[in-house]
Amino acid sequence: MLAESIGRVHLGGMTERLTLLLTLSGVLLAASLTAGELHPIDLIDDQERIRQFENRFGTMKDAGQVVAAEVLVEQLQERSKPQSTLPVNLSTETRSLTPAEIYRLRRDSVVMMGRLYKCDHCDDWHISVSGGVMLSEDGIGVTNYHVIMADNADAFGIMTFDGVVYPVEEILAGSRVDDLAFFRVDGDGFRPAPLSRGDDPGTPVTAITHPRQQLYYVSHGIVARNYIERRGRLHRPRLAITADYARGSSGAGIFNDRGDLASIVSSTRSIYYTREDGIDRNLQMVMKITVPAHSILELAGWEEEPLLYTSD
Repeated sequence: MLAESIGRVHLGGMTERLTLLLTLSGVLLAASLTAGELHPIDLIDDQERIRQFENRFGTMKDAGQVVAAEVLVEQLQERSKPQSTLPVNLSTETRSLTPAEIYRLRRDSVVMMGRLYKCDHCDDWHISVSGGVMLSEDGIGVTNYHVIMADNADAFGIMTFDGVVYPVEEILAGSRVDDLAFFRVDGDGFRPAPLSRGDDPGTPVTAITHPRQQLYYVSHGIVARNYIERRGRLHRPRLAITADYARGSSGAGIFNDRGDLASIVSSTRSIYYTREDGIDRNLQMVMKITVPAHSILELAGWEEEPLLYTSD
């Protein structure tokens, strides 16, 4: 039909032909846009999101609608296990996903965990951002123990990917040695991440983190190893990865190639070649240390007996 219409304009001259071709091109372009051939892209405005977080959470604090940080810290230190098994989900996915697919699938599971505080220079509320991952539709999530133990905190709250702010109402359980804390917010309709059943070295992983308030930063790598971290008489499992992250990423999610929560960020460890005059020099590599999913499952009460680990 289009070719037939173009064929009819030859008697009208080149101007009419060009006009019709341009018109038809516009119709085809509009049809392409309508068909969704242009992929929607998330443009993250870090400063605006943090400003909104500060304003909304600060208003809640001023209105007396939040639980004081010292109450949450006391709960964290006293509750070594939850009162009942927490409703977390185990993986059922078998299909391998790309990092882009994992981002689209799990960005709503990863939240900004905010520490609300006031500085010594003004009367405004400020937010320090780390990470957390939602584990249930009704508001249970996980972050790091050390995130809740941070100094100079007036309250803790989360902000979801779509910008909704919720105060942390309760700490359900915590483990200092595992660097884990389960929190609860009042809400529903969250997008929980299922937990992995275990990931071998070489398994692809995708990190969705907030390094230095660069929100929802995606990096890709593999599981480098599963190992035992010893602290005195205590020893607990850790999972090292090669995907990149940095300060501000604590508690954020590391997902395997099925989109399951393989671990959450805990720390980094820098390896230097030399040490001179008490100063480490010649940085060689930075290890990325995370807390594996089975530690989360154990603290949630899914193991009747503590998991036993052996080392050579």
